[in-house]
Amino acid sequence: MTGKHEQPGLMVLILRDLFYEIQNNQDRQFEIKMSYVEIYNEVIRDLLLPNCKDTYLDLRDDPVKGVCINGVTEYNV
Repeated sequence: MTGKHEQPGLMVLILRDLFYEIQNNQDRQFEIKMSYVEIYNEVIRDLLLPNCKDTYLDLRDDPVKGVCINGVTEYNV
């Protein structure tokens, strides 16, 4: 996911492309939020919470956002 300096992983490449596109679209306004989750054995955990092993999150179908993780921590970046 993160890779190495010589071979960046998926997370690094996606963020690089995201901010490149934002930089090249100065005529638009963007709001970027970040979450960090783990999905293992069909269990979703919020890795930004101190006791994430005690918290299980569910997928929800939001009429505005579409499919999202209910109750996940989000930070503006």
